[in-house]
Amino acid sequence: MSWFGIEGHDEIVRRFQRAIAQGRIASTFLFLGPSGIGKRMFAERLAMTLQCEKNDPRLMEPCGKCMSCRQALAHEHPDILYVSKPEDRAFIPIDLFIGPKDARRQIGLCSELAKKPIYEKRKIAIIDDADYFNLEGANAMLKTLEEPPKNAILILIGTSAARQLPTIRSRCQILRFSPLEIPVVESILYQKRAEQLALAESVAEAVSAQKETKQTGKTAGKSVGKNAGKSVGKTAGKSASKDGAGDVIREELIPRIAAHSNGSIQEALALADPDFWEFRNR
Repeated sequence: MSWFGIEGHDEIVRRFQRAIAQGRIASTFLFLGPSGIGKRMFAERLAMTLQCEKNDPRLMEPCGKCMSCRQALAHEHPDILYVSKPEDRAFIPIDLFIGPKDARRQIGLCSELAKKPIYEKRKIAIIDDADYFNLEGANAMLKTLEEPPKNAILILIGTSAARQLPTIRSRCQILRFSPLEIPVVESILYQKRAEQLALAESVAEAVSAQKETKQTGKTAGKSVGKNAGKSVGKTAGKSASKDGAGDVIREELIPRIAAHSNGSIQEALALADPDFWEFRNR
């Protein structure tokens, strides 16, 4: 079963469905599992489910069309908050939790969670990179984790329990996300491959149409073709080969790539990148 494009985590979907139906959803969660298996996407879709204005959250089927859902999809929902480690920092800065020194507890995640929800439902915080809490950051979050504000839910995302500070781990309900099974990885790779081929075909058709309709002919066609090739990427360009032999070779590689992915879509897509298509020779 696929839950909004998320594969392989059906049991966790059912657990949330039961908890919501019983009115017993926890306030703090810690999602654990290898990188690239859908934890963050799951957290985002769960937040959208809980904030949907149209459908009952017990259905676990957000409508995707109401204002709340559209804002959630665009990462613009005022009651869904995001925190992650900046690329240039070793840990999540304490300022993101409680504000800078000259405005401690006046701004930051903890302050935002304590405010009344804009849409009068709930506030939901998604903290990615929970592996990168340091002691200072954990202590700053301690009170919020122990006593979350009313109608607030916190979702922390990490890779393993061993990488979580005890003060964080002990205050969260832990949900473990398992690596995806090889057939699931294969299915996603085939889908991605089909999307690439469809995109390449669309670009080729657009270039051809422009050549036919514009008097500038070759000049316009070459210009569009060059830019289109960049947007599609090397793989799409290669997949437009006349005899299709390259496509067959690449699709035959998918089971081997899936087998070497460690159950991670992130790793599988890296291996399936155009620069890695020579994987068959390794």
